[in-house]
Amino acid sequence: QYIEQHYHDYQIDLFGCTSHDRLDHTLAAIQSLTQNDQIHCLYTSYQVLRIIRQSFTQSSIDEFSLLPVTATATVELTGCQWSGPFTLDNTYSGLSNRAIQDIISITVRSGIVLFIGSVQWI
Repeated sequence: QYIEQHYHDYQIDLFGCTSHDRLDHTLAAIQSLTQNDQIHCLYTSYQVLRIIRQSFTQSSIDEFSLLPVTATATVELTGCQWSGPFTLDNTYSGLSNRAIQDIISITVRSGIVLFIGSVQWI
């Protein structure tokens, strides 16, 4: 009964689920991330991947990319080299960007996006 009551009260960060030589493993891990709300992030040696459905802020990041998970996604970015509204779809399928402020903000107005950011291990 405890598990049923608290099933959605946790988030999971996954480490080591991607591979430099097995694209099928990497794609399966990304698919799991997009389909399971309890999976918070996927970490690789150099990047963090997460799904953004609404709004998200991130500090201490240099570069990042956004890819639409849905057919179309509309996002608004602040604190970035390229800030403002963007529509990601089959003609503009992704956005690579760079932070120019200590904190960036990503607001998803419609759709769902995959955030891929650089990570520095301390």
